[in-house]
Amino acid sequence: QPTFLVKDDLLAGRLVELQLKGISFSPQKQGFAFINDQIVTVGDAVSGYTVSRIEKEKVVLTRDAQTFILSFMENEGQ
Repeated sequence: QPTFLVKDDLLAGRLVELQLKGISFSPQKQGFAFINDQIVTVGDAVSGYTVSRIEKEKVVLTRDAQTFILSFMENEGQ
């Protein structure tokens, strides 16, 4: 399963796990991402990160001045 792990200093070194389960676009080209158990769009927050961009194969998240890329990971060996 696709998983994105973020080491977050603001959470005292705890690991935050975000799982990108799907990406979809409306007929009006608005992007939606299914992350963990939430459906989000640009401007929404998920686990303390703001969704700044949704593309065909990835979601760009921001927190403070940092940018994170959330993408589908290949299941190797399957």
